[in-house]
Amino acid sequence: MTAVRKALLLGMLSLMLGGAAAADISARESALAAKIAPLVPIVVTAISVKAGRYLDARQLALRMIPQRWMPAGSLTRITAGRRLVAAVDLPRGAVLGPGAFRDAGSVAEQLASGERATTVSALAPLDALQVGIGVDVLAAAEGARPRLVVKDAGVIAWRRIAESDAGSASRVEVDLRTDLHGALDLAAAAAEGAELRLLPIGES
Repeated sequence: MTAVRKALLLGMLSLMLGGAAAADISARESALAAKIAPLVPIVVTAISVKAGRYLDARQLALRMIPQRWMPAGSLTRITAGRRLVAAVDLPRGAVLGPGAFRDAGSVAEQLASGERATTVSALAPLDALQVGIGVDVLAAAEGARPRLVVKDAGVIAWRRIAESDAGSASRVEVDLRTDLHGALDLAAAAAEGAELRLLPIGES
């Protein structure tokens, strides 16, 4: 057998083996796709989120997973305008399934008789702001000294809106638990255009 003929035979054998391997891989891929199909969307966290933080579109992402692995009751789309709150600490990539979130509209269900939930924009130290703590709310009108508006308001939920130039404080949107008088005082301060600041109880 000449060297040329031997090279041709080896080349043909390589092509045959390569074709058989490709066909086997394609068959395996088809079988795997059949097992996991169909794929469906599921909502997960794009970043880690602390309990009590609002969940908006910037903190969420869609992933495709096999329908057979979809946890019952999980969110399948990101709906603009729907206000969600993390019910527990959520790591990055956590599935928004039952127990992981709640609708902000259910905040009213947590209130005792005579309590009110008021949403305000304020400056607050993020490292000390947690769900369930009490905060004193100060109002600072332009050219005036800060005054106490509400004492020991309960933090129900919050989210950061923007950073601030005021030291370590950031601007947040927060749901506060107060009585009727506290809710009215907060509304009046906001109507005056006063800058609200949250001082967690125990901080000086």
